[in-house]
Amino acid sequence: MTIRLYNTVAGELQNFTPINPENVRVYYCGPTVYDYVHIGNLRAFLTADILVRTLRTQYPVTFVRNITDIDDKIIDRAHENRESIRSLTNKTIALFHDDIQRMGLIPPDIEPRATDHVDGMIKLIEELIHNGHAYVLKDEDGKSVYFDTSTYENHGKMSKRDHMEGESYILKSEKRNTADFVLWKPSLAHQPYWDSPWGKGRPGWHTECVVMSRQYLGEHFDIHGGGQDLLFPHHENENAQASCSGHHHDMMANYWVHNSMLLVDGKKMSKSEKNFLTINEVLVTTHPEVLKMFLLSANYRTPINFTWDSIHLMKKHLDRFYKAIELRDKLTDINTLSPTALEYLYDDMDTPGLISYMHVLSNQAFNGDIDSANELYIIGRFLNIFNELNWFQSVDSNLSAYIESMIALRAEHKLNKRWQEADGIRGKLFENGIILEDSKDGTTWRTR
Repeated sequence: MTIRLYNTVAGELQNFTPINPENVRVYYCGPTVYDYVHIGNLRAFLTADILVRTLRTQYPVTFVRNITDIDDKIIDRAHENRESIRSLTNKTIALFHDDIQRMGLIPPDIEPRATDHVDGMIKLIEELIHNGHAYVLKDEDGKSVYFDTSTYENHGKMSKRDHMEGESYILKSEKRNTADFVLWKPSLAHQPYWDSPWGKGRPGWHTECVVMSRQYLGEHFDIHGGGQDLLFPHHENENAQASCSGHHHDMMANYWVHNSMLLVDGKKMSKSEKNFLTINEVLVTTHPEVLKMFLLSANYRTPINFTWDSIHLMKKHLDRFYKAIELRDKLTDINTLSPTALEYLYDDMDTPGLISYMHVLSNQAFNGDIDSANELYIIGRFLNIFNELNWFQSVDSNLSAYIESMIALRAEHKLNKRWQEADGIRGKLFENGIILEDSKDGTTWRTR
């Protein structure tokens, strides 16, 4: 069977043909590590997980996902915390790894950090200047280097834009074109820096992934992926640099895979809307397998709306699957996916279709079909679910224990007249789908 993927650049479903069937090369943009990762980011990492698992049913795969550990957000947060950049990034990388491990996602084969590749970035920028695709500007803060978009006729082709927006980092000096983007910028007194031909400074975001993907996968590789929000400007500007250096391929990757956004209660997730949810926050009251199945319930290219009602419904679906797999032949050694399951995965990672098929299998299992129970279990193990040996006891008891501990802490706050802290606990639990009810007999809880 042929694997089909939606190629964002082509704007259509295409049969996947690897450059080298003995080593399919995949690059995904990883997190910018200054805080906990939110559930919108998780959707991209889960898409990469399913993509690599699917590809590995046919091919050996080298999976690279980078860490951006130098960025203005990181610099500002470390400055606010009065800690070093390395201290902040080491801490947040550990938090990210913990989230990903709890979600049961496969780790990348290679996970490069941007700060380990600055020398390569400097060399790439020098090459772009030498080839006439970049130029140096100087102002009172020092020297910066910009990519000259007028020298690359395909700039905007990937994201299908006629009018390209300017880079947010603007020098007092005039850029040649409003769409030109920064490759290197000077560092101020409190900012980290590297020595370069243009003085003390640091690289621009778009240069990082070009260098890291090139070092570990080569100048031309199979698949580049990430969230739809990265298509412009990040991937557009990555590809411009890659195409104007090295062997001048039109596209640094043959296939570009982008997942759509995640909404929360019908709105774009943002702190101003007070609907910003990190992975860690959601996993306080939600089992990782429930969150995973919820995210897989919509096609990766369509928006998905996170609500606590949806999470509770998915918990019920997963309860039913767990009951169905209890009927399987536990001695079976079959561990390969059926042609039907593969058809869904090979059709542009149709996980909603696969989950619908899992419901069919669970119904058949309840009607006495052991083979269906076996197949349901095999699909679940492929997705890395069905890991709980005592699902019904462990999930409910862990949740109950956490909520009861929060009720006890709230009671202590109330006793000491710390009303704001007590209200904060009630509000946080409510945001996570838990309602507290006070009475003369004490506090009880229920789900929304």
